[in-house]
Amino acid sequence: MDAKNGTGSKEVHKKSRKRKAEMEAEDSSDEDKSTRERDSATSSSKREMKEKSRERSDSESEKKKSKKRKKKSKKKEKRKKKKEKRKQKKKKRKKAESSNSDSDSDDSGSSSSEEEPRKKKKTKYKTVVRYSSISGKKIKMKIPKSSHDKMDDINRQQLRLFLNQTQ
Repeated sequence: MDAKNGTGSKEVHKKSRKRKAEMEAEDSSDEDKSTRERDSATSSSKREMKEKSRERSDSESEKKKSKKRKKKSKKKEKRKKKKEKRKQKKKKRKKAESSNSDSDSDDSGSSSSEEEPRKKKKTKYKTVVRYSSISGKKIKMKIPKSSHDKMDDINRQQLRLFLNQTQ
């Protein structure tokens, strides 16, 4: 170590710097290892948590699906019951009508068990029914006008005349 040149002190400083760097590198590597261990532990715990949540969500979705199935089956049962009730009502009506027609036929002296078709009421105008191509609803073509409809037509005509005059 040369005191004149001062090279010895530079070398010492270099060595001490190297030691410090090595110490820091070791410390940082230790820290890196510990953080890696923590990260791996947390990542594994995160994975486990995700898997558990997936299992829960799967079980919840299965529960929801089963509830939907139950609701659908209940609706189907209700529909079936309604249909059965309608059928029973129709049967009762037919029986009542047949018993009424039987009693009427017994009075008249003819013994026909066939039911006569119902007669339709005669209207003033023959109604022609067409269906709308857009909505599919029935359109009645010939309908008798009421007094209210006639007043509306007159008012519309007057309004048209007035609007055409002002233009």
